[in-house]
Amino acid sequence: MMHKIKEKGFMNHFKIVTPREAVKLAATGNYVVIDLREKEEYEKGHLEYAVSMPDAKVNEIEKYNLKNKQWLLYCSRGNLSFRLASKLTRMGYQVWAVGGPIDEVLK
Repeated sequence: MMHKIKEKGFMNHFKIVTPREAVKLAATGNYVVIDLREKEEYEKGHLEYAVSMPDAKVNEIEKYNLKNKQWLLYCSRGNLSFRLASKLTRMGYQVWAVGGPIDEVLK
């Protein structure tokens, strides 16, 4: 599903995936997987290859210098990942955001 957010005059497009789809995508190793949840939540369980970046900002992502890669973002409910996905997409990143609680697939 393609998600569109109207923000400050720009139309941003990023792909929304279910938590189950995110597990499969992360397992391929073809995505930069970012866990936006608190460190304690990450330590209880996270997607394969995920990097813990609680409440990450665009400048933290840019430090990786991996704009040409595919990014998979997730948080507890989708709010943070959607907001960051919107900003990164506007900057030319290819972004997938998990729509829904990731905890259900980490058990």
